Amino acid sequence: MKTNTSRKLVTLLIMGCVILFSTSIAHSAVLYVPGEYSGVQDAIDAAGAGDTIIIAAGVYEEIVTLEDDLTLVGLGLPTIGTPSMAGLSAATNCIIDGLKIHSLSISGKNNVIVKNCVILGVDSTLTSMTITGPLNDIVIIDNTFSDECYGGAVGARGDI
Repeated sequence: MKTNTSRKLVTLLIMGCVILFSTSIAHSAVLYVPGEYSGVQDAIDAAGAGDTIIIAAGVYEEIVTLEDDLTLVGLGLPTIGTPSMAGLSAATNCIIDGLKIHSLSISGKNNVIVKNCVILGVDSTLTSMTITGPLNDIVIIDNTFSDECYGGAVGARGDI
């Protein structure tokens, strides 16, 4: 009798710990543009830390400011910005994957990964990508830089 009560108590204690632990884990969400949100910035504003935003092919004529701890994934190389308007400012702990971006800015951020993107300039005033420090752990891999507009260059300054 004593053994059965002890087993039940241990089982209840373990179940309680599992329930407590599982409810405390943050669950990341996947948000879809344009399916759930009409614009990229709308999805970013609705997202929480750790979320992924999937962006369908198309042109999104907006200035996008990424929030910390988010992932942007493009399907079919969607375009952010226009030849006359800067497209995207990165944030800390973010991943940007598979986008066509008119002018990408990384300023004073850490842990940024930019991969599989086409990065373009904006008119004659902005380079394709501007990186200003201090920065840590910035990974730029498998991207194409194009001068399809003006300023097809990468500019860097500061403690990077």
